[in-house]
Amino acid sequence: MSLISSTYFQQIDILIPSEQVDLSTLIARYEPEILKKLLGYELYDILNTYGSTGTGTARLDDLRDGKEYTLNGETVKWPGLINSEKRSLIAYYCYYKWLEITITGVGSAGLFIADMENSTKASHINNMMYAWSEMLRLYGYPKVYFDDLTDDPYKESAYNFLLANKSDYPEWTFEVLEPKNRFGI
Repeated sequence: MSLISSTYFQQIDILIPSEQVDLSTLIARYEPEILKKLLGYELYDILNTYGSTGTGTARLDDLRDGKEYTLNGETVKWPGLINSEKRSLIAYYCYYKWLEITITGVGSAGLFIADMENSTKASHINNMMYAWSEMLRLYGYPKVYFDDLTDDPYKESAYNFLLANKSDYPEWTFEVLEPKNRFGI
């Protein structure tokens, strides 16, 4: 059972026309992928079981729905994996992956890029970089990787929330995802 739904892709910044894409299939494929990177398999499995049964604990509710917590003496709001604003790291990751796989098509002669008559091809790179950056802002990044930054640009991230509440999530393991740029480096 997925945490997010097709309603997350009706936002102007990550709009995917539902008549062109089976959004439930897209979510089913990429939501587990990003959650396993964020949480590790064990905590992902616990959250996934909780989501399918509807019974859980406060710690799982906090992870899913968000919670205020203290980071370096400052109150910070973790928005959760799902929220009423429909702004989720899962949705941004799915959108990024959708753009990545729709750049090219596959035919009997191999990979191709569609060339439509009477149209100008627009670059997908800006949308991909925006989606990755927004996903990463919500996903998080260990501060040790920052180059002399005094303020944590990812302070409302899942990483910071989980780190600040590590005793509540002893199963948590984290895969660092790095920033990307338009050159792929």
